[in-house]
Amino acid sequence: VEKMNALGSKEVQAKKDADLKKDIVEGNGKMKPVKLTDEETANVIAFLRVSPSTGRRVVCRCNFSPVSRDGYRVGLPVPGRYREILNTDAAAYGGSGIGNLGAVAASEGPWKGEPCSARVVLPPLSAVWLEVPG
Repeated sequence: VEKMNALGSKEVQAKKDADLKKDIVEGNGKMKPVKLTDEETANVIAFLRVSPSTGRRVVCRCNFSPVSRDGYRVGLPVPGRYREILNTDAAAYGGSGIGNLGAVAASEGPWKGEPCSARVVLPPLSAVWLEVPG
C-alpha cells in the first residue's frame, strides 16, 4: 500500500488506504478465503476476503494466463458498482494499463454459484481486486 501511495495510484483512494491495508492483511496467517473458485480452463482463480472486524468484503480475480480476458463473466455476491481498488497491471506498476476504468457494474443473474455477475477485464498475468458495494 505504501508503494501505491507513493505512485499516486488511481486504483486506491487516499482516504481508504489504511482501511484497505487492514482489510487485506488482517488476520494474516489465520484468515482463509470465504470462497475460492478455480476456473482452470482459463487459468483464473477467484476468492472473497471478509474483514472480521468491519465486515468489509473484497473480491480478487487472478489471471495466470499470458492472455488478457476481455469481457470475462464473473460471479459476484451482490448487484451494484464494484470499485477496482487494485489492478497489478496498472501502468503505475509497470504494467500495460489494461483494466476496468475504475469499476465494474454487477447485475442480478446467477453465475457460478453467485447470485449476480459482471463482465470484467482481466489483464494478462495479473490480479484485480474489487470492493464489494455496501
